[in-house]
Amino acid sequence: MIQTSGEGQNSYITLSEANAILMTTQTSFFEVGDQFETGEEAYLIEAFRDLERLWDWAGQPATMDQSAQWPRKYVPKPGWQVPGEPGWSVPENNAFEWIAYKERYLTGGVQSASFISADTVPLDIKEAQALIAMLRKSGSNLVEDNQGGFQGTQLGKIKLSYVNAVRESADIHKRTGHFGRFKAGLLMGV
Repeated sequence: MIQTSGEGQNSYITLSEANAILMTTQTSFFEVGDQFETGEEAYLIEAFRDLERLWDWAGQPATMDQSAQWPRKYVPKPGWQVPGEPGWSVPENNAFEWIAYKERYLTGGVQSASFISADTVPLDIKEAQALIAMLRKSGSNLVEDNQGGFQGTQLGKIKLSYVNAVRESADIHKRTGHFGRFKAGLLMGV
């Protein structure tokens, strides 16, 4: 049973939300409109677990008592950067520029970064969950390498197909890349 909130949360999306996402998503590993059927909730739950365990997300959980990684606070919107301490761009002996920097970026004044709302799960993360679930339904997962380094190798008249899940999951990594880092990639050499 899918639970999208509370202490027993095991998904960011319901089966119907996943199916709605799949109706408008084109990827390299399934046809547009492929759907989950009632009884296939386990794929969504496993995809949720993958998102929880295999990524190191930016920001921090929105509340101390939430059981899932999302929603999160202090996650910059894609394309925005959080300013750091001024380095070489602000001379140490220029007190005016130093104070202006502190007032602008490190107080509640002007923010250079626009943050994702701390009470929502971004659509990209929901889409990634639906795509991971479909990848699992097709018999693959994000860290499997079932053809090793022989991807696309020509053997006489036979060319090995591209079924390496890491390569197939590029659509997933495009959605999650601006929110965090794929930890399993460090282990897999991706």
